[in-house]
Amino acid sequence: MATNCPTRPSETEHPVPRNVTVQQEMTRSFPGYFKSNFSRGKKRCLTATKHLVKTSKTMALNFYLLPKNTSHTPLPTEELELLQAGMGRQTVSLPEDGDHTEISKLLTNTFPKMEDLCGGWLLHKATGGSGRRKLTFIPQEAEGYSVKALRAASAGGKATFYIVPL
Repeated sequence: MATNCPTRPSETEHPVPRNVTVQQEMTRSFPGYFKSNFSRGKKRCLTATKHLVKTSKTMALNFYLLPKNTSHTPLPTEELELLQAGMGRQTVSLPEDGDHTEISKLLTNTFPKMEDLCGGWLLHKATGGSGRRKLTFIPQEAEGYSVKALRAASAGGKATFYIVPL
């Protein structure tokens, strides 16, 4: 008695294994998340090949170089003259962990006239009101000015520091 049964593969035969990577399986299973980079026209960097670049945070502070030792801010009519002479208000980006030597170097680069100062300089800030205001001295730390101390003295970087030559 012969029965007409469809032939089944023998149980000893195994399907041929395919060499499928995890990335290919993820692309097949989740096409929205794992699309081919080439189909979109851009090439992505692999996370293993990214180089981590150490970036230091900077803080922008306003500085104003005064022409002489004075106890008051300049008049509005004098501000244009000072700006044209290479003095006046400038914004300087300082690293948050900067020390006195770094601050001095960046200020000298911003204000080339500071190279000619013989007796050094001190920082002051204006207090109260508008127009011609009184300047108050900002005390230095043992090593000089630091960016952390300037940030605290300027209420988070909002005040203008006046550079007063000695």
